[in-house]
Formats: sequence, C-alpha cells, structure tokens
Amino acid sequence: MNENQLPNAMRSIIPSLFLFALLLLSYAVLRDFFLIIAWAFIIAYITWQPFLVVKKRLNDRANLSAGLMTGLLTTLMTLLFWIVWSMLQRELVTAYQLLQQQFEQGHLTFPNDLKKKFRS
Repeated sequence: MNENQLPNAMRSIIPSLFLFALLLLSYAVLRDFFLIIAWAFIIAYITWQPFLVVKKRLNDRANLSAGLMTGLLTTLMTLLFWIVWSMLQRELVTAYQLLQQQFEQGHLTFPNDLKKKFRS
C-alpha cells in the first residue's frame, strides 16, 4: 500500500500508538529507578553550591573538586549510617531486655501455637 493511499487519520494514529507503546515500555523498565533518580537529583541540587566553593578554592580544578566532594559525601553518608546503626543496635538491645523482663515477670505470654512449637 502506498503512503498516499493511507488516510490522513491513520498516518497520525500509527506513530502515536508506537510512541505510546515505547513510553509504556520505558516506564515498565524504569519504574523501580524513579525513587533513586529523584534522590540523585536532590543530592546533586543540595551539593552544587558547596562544589562550586570547593572548585573556586582549588583554582577551577573540576576533577579534583569532584573527587574531593565525592570523598566528603561518602565519608558523611558512611558516618551517618554508622551513627544510625549504633543507635538502632542500642535500641534493639534495650527492647530485647525489656521484653525478656516482661516475660519473666509474667506480664506477657507467648501465644499457644508458639509454646507448642518450642516445647517439641
């Protein structure tokens, strides 16, 4: 069939359908990464001004500035992760001790199904 024989409506509908299918498939592939991409934009936006200050102090050496900022951000995130991890560890120990104390005093009891499983 010649291009001139296709109705005008079909000439605009077929590419639109292909574009819609392409967008739908792109979304299916990327939907798990949207949150990660959003956080990447947030971090890049927040750290842009400090990067420019570091770059200016290092006489416009972009590679060195980028490496230094990457190292600083990695150190900061590692430190924050370590602090949160240690706080969580202390809270878990406290929660375990509190539960153990409650069970020993008889305020809490195991459900019957769990008692049966642990006895056998």
